[in-house]
Amino acid sequence: MHQAGKIAKAYATSRHEPSQPRIEERIGAAIARNLASKGASIILNDTSDSSATQTTTFAKEIQSSYFVHCLPVQADIGHPDGPAYLIATAREHFQNLQDGSFQIDIIVNNAGIARFTGQPVYGGTNAALEAMTRTWARELAERCTVNAINPGPVKIDMWDRMPMEHRGGLWPWTSQSPLAAARECVGDEELVMDAGFVGGRPAYPAEIYGDCGDALYG
Repeated sequence: MHQAGKIAKAYATSRHEPSQPRIEERIGAAIARNLASKGASIILNDTSDSSATQTTTFAKEIQSSYFVHCLPVQADIGHPDGPAYLIATAREHFQNLQDGSFQIDIIVNNAGIARFTGQPVYGGTNAALEAMTRTWARELAERCTVNAINPGPVKIDMWDRMPMEHRGGLWPWTSQSPLAAARECVGDEELVMDAGFVGGRPAYPAEIYGDCGDALYG
């Protein structure tokens, strides 16, 4: 069955967390919801059985709320076969049966670029992703646009579990962000209390998904 509109693949869950938080707390989920509101068909990637039920429930919510096709697919993107399986599954569900055409318009991948002690692999792979984005933007200029968006620290479940020394390491970013000032009676009490050490507050997912969606879909 061919679905009209653009196709977006979003990572709505994390493969690193032993206990899965609610999907709606994730940046990828917020962006997926925003893209669906613009008419995009969505592919949600989860990586484990523990997150499959949440992903399926979220996919049904997307479909009923925005009347677009939303397909949950379980695949380990850390293994070479994972991305290939995602693309094959997307082709199976979204290929135009009349002319055989198939196109993925948007790929959303969440990545942090802050470098902390003890996280050389995490920081290195995300830095590589940013470098590859610049290369792909040139290589694929005649076929598509490739963007990397760095909204800075965001208040999701990973922020809550981040060691305080790592939060303090974000001070150079948060202290220079114009809208990062923590305001009493407006922001979370914990964020207000930590603002002096952290340099401000992180963004909320609802504050950034629109910009990400506009840049990716516009």
